[in-house]
Amino acid sequence: MRARPGLSVNARKGYAAPRGKPAADKGAAASGGASKELRDALNSPLQVSGIKMAVFAAPLKGPSQKAAIAIVTQFQGRDLAFTRNAKDGKFSDAVEMSYSAIDKNGKVAAGSRNNIDMTLKPETYDRMLQAGFRVQGRLELAPGKYQLRVAARDRGDKTGSVFLDLIVPDFAKDPLSISGVLISSMASGGVPTAGAIPELGDVLKGAPTTSRVFSASDELSVLAEVYDNQGAQSHSVDISATLKAEGRVQVFSNSETRSSKELGGASGGYGYTSRIPLKGLAPGLYVLTIEARSTLSGAGKVSRDVQFRIVP
Repeated sequence: MRARPGLSVNARKGYAAPRGKPAADKGAAASGGASKELRDALNSPLQVSGIKMAVFAAPLKGPSQKAAIAIVTQFQGRDLAFTRNAKDGKFSDAVEMSYSAIDKNGKVAAGSRNNIDMTLKPETYDRMLQAGFRVQGRLELAPGKYQLRVAARDRGDKTGSVFLDLIVPDFAKDPLSISGVLISSMASGGVPTAGAIPELGDVLKGAPTTSRVFSASDELSVLAEVYDNQGAQSHSVDISATLKAEGRVQVFSNSETRSSKELGGASGGYGYTSRIPLKGLAPGLYVLTIEARSTLSGAGKVSRDVQFRIVP
């Protein structure tokens, strides 16, 4: 080593070894039982693209003080390593999935894991190759801001992950609030789907879609819940859905009025659904707005926007 003028080095022989046990891997703990590859994908600071997937999450009022987070993940069918059974001609694969919610302090607030074993008839497999494959999942989270991480690994050892920011409102405290907006479409009804979200029931025409690009020949089915914590005072809540094209041109509207008498003097919610035909709408960007307004003074109004594109 050459000496450099003006520099001096002070050192000692040996090194000081750290004491105590290594810090626990908090991210991996949330996905207990998951494979190493899946834990690595969840704990990586970057998303993994071995399996391409789209993820949508919507907060809903849960059975407790926590919110139920509806999570929809859609895969491209050709990304999955299905194998064909020579005896019955069916196609099979297994997908391992983990969900993890990281709070603003970098700690794991909730996590879950799911194994999906798929055996598809040839006609279902062909449809899956064209339309993809969808999985529905669920977490429970307290009000706050989170980063939701979803990771998946299939039998062919491909791994992918998606990270998205999530804000969970305090549905039990705010005078008036709206759940996440869930959208299904006639076209997305043909996507093979695994899993269920109990809070949704069968209100939508089909499972929620992650897609935000729809054909002009499609029809949307929209679901939102409005939570009202002012049931002790008699009032009504106006709920509306409006669809506007670029330039804020309104092309669709639907509204209804709900009475607090439905709540029996307590806090509760109103389910709101609307069907939106896209036939005749020009290609381009659109914004769907769900708005709720109370007749009680001080409650104000709340709204949620969803942007999507219509293609020919």
